[in-house]
Amino acid sequence: MKNLSRKLLAVAALLPMLISSDLGAQTYLDHFGAGHDQGITVSSSPAAAGTEASHSVDGTGLIPDEKGASRFLAQSTMGSDYEEIQYLTQIGIDAWLEEQFAMQGTGFSTMVEDIHNTAAAEISAQFGAEIVEEVNWGGFVNNLAFWQKVITEEDQLRQRVALALSEILVVSQAFNAVNEDKVLSHYYDLLYEGAFGNYRDLLHAVSLQPAMGLYLSHFNNYKTDLDENRRPDENYAREIMQLFTIGVHELNIDGTLRLDAYGQPIPTYDNEDIKEFSKIFTGLSGAAWDLIDFPQLAGTPVQFGYNYNRYDLTIPMVMYEEQHEPGPKYLLNNELVPAGQSGYQDIEDAIDHLFNHPNVGPFIGHKLILLLVKSNPSPEYISRVAAAFNNNGQGVRGDLQAVVKAIYTDPEARDCEWIDQYDSGRLREPILKAAHLFRAFNMANASGRYWFNDSYVLGAQQKQRFLASPTVFNFFSPSYAPAGLSALDLVGPEFEILDANTSIEYLNRIQASLRWKPMPILGTVDPNNYQFYAFDMSVEDEAEYDFSDEVLALQNGGTAGLIDRLDLILCHGQLSAGSRVIVQDMADTLDNLNWLTDQDVVEWTVYAIMLSPDYVVLR
Repeated sequence: MKNLSRKLLAVAALLPMLISSDLGAQTYLDHFGAGHDQGITVSSSPAAAGTEASHSVDGTGLIPDEKGASRFLAQSTMGSDYEEIQYLTQIGIDAWLEEQFAMQGTGFSTMVEDIHNTAAAEISAQFGAEIVEEVNWGGFVNNLAFWQKVITEEDQLRQRVALALSEILVVSQAFNAVNEDKVLSHYYDLLYEGAFGNYRDLLHAVSLQPAMGLYLSHFNNYKTDLDENRRPDENYAREIMQLFTIGVHELNIDGTLRLDAYGQPIPTYDNEDIKEFSKIFTGLSGAAWDLIDFPQLAGTPVQFGYNYNRYDLTIPMVMYEEQHEPGPKYLLNNELVPAGQSGYQDIEDAIDHLFNHPNVGPFIGHKLILLLVKSNPSPEYISRVAAAFNNNGQGVRGDLQAVVKAIYTDPEARDCEWIDQYDSGRLREPILKAAHLFRAFNMANASGRYWFNDSYVLGAQQKQRFLASPTVFNFFSPSYAPAGLSALDLVGPEFEILDANTSIEYLNRIQASLRWKPMPILGTVDPNNYQFYAFDMSVEDEAEYDFSDEVLALQNGGTAGLIDRLDLILCHGQLSAGSRVIVQDMADTLDNLNWLTDQDVVEWTVYAIMLSPDYVVLR
């Protein structure tokens, strides 16, 4: 056993070196359709209205082969299995998208509440009901609900887009004021439910959500009082422009910089603009008291300016006109918000003003492309997505469903000739790698409870946990470029959280998940500080992967057949020749050890492939 361990460690040490190994071009027939019709004639019988066979190839239909389907699902879901890949090859991308657009799972806050109530009941049974009242839950249950949704619910596109939006419209449990399940879960509901809605509506809802108000400090934002040397807080005013709408420089529709007469970038705003916008977001505070924690406030009129924990932070903020900055406000390009109107109307005007700025389409479209498809989209790709933002085809601006569809069906996302371009793809995020593993091999247990603690699933050193960005700028900057990519004038945002520690932690977490299994947790508390903790449940309810089909592939097709199947599921048919040689050698070595089971061979082969550059870089 020791000799095998040494062999496996040696192989594991070699696998990261594949990053510099054979990554040459490969033959890859991604799909037909979307205009790939040269020399092709298609007929069908009968040809019902709207379903003519020519739609398969004239650009209005998109039917991927297995590899193309696998690659598309890697971009558009939290992870897919072999059966979902096959399903997509049957119905096509357009039909799959329409199914997903119409699908919605359990509300995030509803799931958080259900898990909280179940955990509270179990804690009560262990320690007594009085202990439950003292538990400090923190933001822990949000993590449990996230993984429960990822593993059990099929609205995968909505979940994928919501996660991307959470990395643009950032609110983080790293900030103590919002590190509560009920606060964060209601905020995430906005992103989850609004993933296919209108960006203007989402921006408005986010601006009034207490989680954002606390995180970027326009909750209890006072008007100017010179006697007190007090002026409106500028934090949200800055970030709604810098990060949520227009960015810092004026853009062309293709995302390139607009330049002035001297060839210099043109700023979108300055400090005076921030000051004017800060006046807009004054007078907002809680809409109701938190009568659960502060029952003594019942019957007391809700007022502006109390400590945030006195308010019900699940309800959108309301305007207290007496604390809203009076007078005119001058927005970008000196556009006037007139004096004398309500604070709500000031906010409506300011959001309309930003939403209609020509930067928003390319700025937000570019960010979504980075998080969903590739790190270095061409200007033409950005332009096409921005055009969908500006007009969904029916004269509507900001339709996120149209934007999402434009991102995923664009030739640059789908056409096979882009795959081997040197600037193609993106490094997979830690959350997405874990989610892919869980879903690709149908992890399940008897209870159907998948309350996974992020610290177990992702480890302490991977620098990414659900809703836990260290700053409002997300886990990684969209402009980050490691040295090798910087020299090519390329960016690699996710590489900002890739280092020696996160790389080793990834190896350890994948191995732990495959060999020791992630397990559901049962809530418990430390009686000394009432902190909510977790311990592993009994082995009888341990979550197991279903590798039965992979075992059959090994038994029927040998290690080569197994690798073919795993290549499709994990690498979308892009496992390079150099990587395959190393994985095949390891798999053959293990397969020849008669004291290992076929499932052992499968698990170690999955592990090896998930360490390869062909997996960790999604192209």
